[in-house]
Order: sequence, then C-alpha cells, then structure tokens
Amino acid sequence: EALRLLTLKKKDKITIVETGCSTNHGTKSTLLWDQYVLYFDGKVLSVDLDKRAVDMANYQTSNKTLITCSDSLTYLPTITDTIDFLYLDSYDLDFNNPIPSAEHHLKEFNCVKHLLHKGSIILIDDTPCSPEWLDHGKYNGNYQNFKNNFDPNMTGKGSLVNVELEKMGAKLVMHQYQCLWIIP
Repeated sequence: EALRLLTLKKKDKITIVETGCSTNHGTKSTLLWDQYVLYFDGKVLSVDLDKRAVDMANYQTSNKTLITCSDSLTYLPTITDTIDFLYLDSYDLDFNNPIPSAEHHLKEFNCVKHLLHKGSIILIDDTPCSPEWLDHGKYNGNYQNFKNNFDPNMTGKGSLVNVELEKMGAKLVMHQYQCLWIIP
C-alpha cells in the first residue's frame, strides 16, 4: 500500500529514507526500495549499524541506493533532501520491553520530520495493532505475554512516533503489523 500511494504522487524523482537495511530477511525492504527507484527514478538513503548488513546491501543494490554504516541518530541529521517516503525499521524490538525501541524511533523521526512534506509517506515496522498480528500469531513465543500485557498505546517501534504524527495532523492509512501514515 505504501508503494501504491507513492506511485500515485507521480513525482519525477522519489527520495526514500530507510533506517535499518534489509536484504536477507523479512520483506528485504532495501532491495524493494532499490527496485522501486530503478523503475520510477529517485534514490534510497539507508542507514544501519551492522557493517556486514550494509556491505551486503550495497553489493546487492544499484547506484541509486546508498547504505551508510552509522548510528541512525548521527546519520539522519546529515540528510538535506525532502523525504517522500520514510521507512523506520532500526533498533530490534523486544515485545516484552518496547519502550527503548519506541524512544529510539521517536528520536529518529525528530531528526528528519522537518524534511517531510505534504504527501510524505511514513511506514513504521514492528508496531502490531494487536497480539494476533505478531508473526505466527498465537504460535509466536511472545504471544501470551504480549496479550496479557497488551497496551494499545505501546505496541512496538512506532508507538511514540504515532503520537507525534497524530499531533502533526497526519492521516493513519493502515495499521496491522506496520503503521502507514501520510502527511495531508
């Protein structure tokens, strides 16, 4: 849905910013974003602390994608481009203690929120709307503890960013395992 919304913008060059690169697990988001800008034009700026992951991602992506090995809170303030699509997926989440990851993502968001504009799309991973949206649902090892302690205001990485986006008047487009927002 995020890429569909991005495509509807019909902008000449898209800037995608990602925290936490991924080429070998999950949705392989960095590869997906790279293919998107190859087809529609634009660039991807991604950051990750794991040098091995960064090297692998840089090897597997085109020259339209730059993955930097750095702390996101050091790297993000160096970005000057306006951001069309922001994907927040750094800092591994502990569902039994989501606050450190949520606080980190809020800090990341605050580093770049001034670069968002009308129509910017924000996608935040690992923020399930309910325990049933965990990978493997009730068969997930964290399911029962997460269900017993479920707090709809603190469900994952995007919990605190969601509050900021609401304050900014952003529109929540979808919330399942990820939160998808658009700046109206």
